[in-house]
Amino acid sequence: VAWWVWDRTPAGAVMAVATGTLGPVLEIGLTTYFPLVSGFPLYTYLHPDGFGIPYWIAWVYACGAPANGNLARFFLRALETPEERV
Repeated sequence: VAWWVWDRTPAGAVMAVATGTLGPVLEIGLTTYFPLVSGFPLYTYLHPDGFGIPYWIAWVYACGAPANGNLARFFLRALETPEERV
């Protein structure tokens, strides 16, 4: 829903799927496997649903993708010279 409201670009849809998938995978690594290697946890969730993370976290990452994409477009546009703008 956030992608449809704020972005609507194919690149934005790909980023929403990528961040919604890779973000939780990274968090599983940080909450499950990092403590095994280091001996201490970086952080934990109070009530994880599975693999050390809550199931809703993927939606948080996916909904954050359009904001990050639009922010990146803003900075790219701000850094362009007037000759590069078309």
